[in-house]
Amino acid sequence: DKQLNIVNNNISNVQNDVKNIDTKVTNIDNKVTNIDSKVNDIDVKVNNQNTVINNIKTDVSGLKDQVGKNTVTSALILFTF
Repeated sequence: DKQLNIVNNNISNVQNDVKNIDTKVTNIDNKVTNIDSKVNDIDVKVNNQNTVINNIKTDVSGLKDQVGKNTVTSALILFTF
C-alpha cells in the first residue's frame, strides 16, 4: 500500500508538472504571437516610411528638373538680351 501511494503521488506530481509545462508553453506561444504582431506593425511602419521617402525622392527629382529648365530658360532670356 505504501509503495502504491508513492507511485500514485509520483504520477500525480508528473501530471501536475506536465500541466505546468503546458501552461508555460501556452504563455510562450502567446508572447511569440505578440512579438509577431509587433514585428508586423513595425514592417507596416517601415513600408509607410519607405513610401514617404520615395515620394520625397520623386519630388526632389521633379524640383531638380524644374530648376534645370528654369536655368536654361534664364540663360536663353539673358542671351536674347
